[in-house]
Amino acid sequence: MRYRNRIQEEIRVVLLNYRKCIAAGFAEDSPIFVTLSRYSPLPGHTPEPVVVSGTYDVAEERAELSWTASSDADLVGYEVRAWAGPDDDADDESVLANILPGAPRTWTGTFGLGVPGAQASFRVYVLTDTGNERASNTVILQRPPV
Repeated sequence: MRYRNRIQEEIRVVLLNYRKCIAAGFAEDSPIFVTLSRYSPLPGHTPEPVVVSGTYDVAEERAELSWTASSDADLVGYEVRAWAGPDDDADDESVLANILPGAPRTWTGTFGLGVPGAQASFRVYVLTDTGNERASNTVILQRPPV
């Protein structure tokens, strides 16, 4: 954890310097400047998390997730993320889907569950228009062993 924090601080300095160089070398309306990612989210609040439930459908051989709706006024969508295994290893999360606010709050897929006995962990993030996000509870699913 200390190593990760030290590396993150080193990266933060590099990113800040990069942003300064871009701002100094390009006009504000140039494509390079306009598409530059924000270094930190805009001011705002952290949204309330949603509650996720999930099952493994043996007949379809896939995970099925569903979640409660967010009532956040700044909601821009939901992001389904997962990692292989049951350990809380959010550093290895992969983005599986982006779901718009009005779309069905469900996701189905086989991520991390390709072989009998495999386990995968899933979360759904609430995303706001200020760039803030909040993770749901973690759902751990297992494909039954043969």
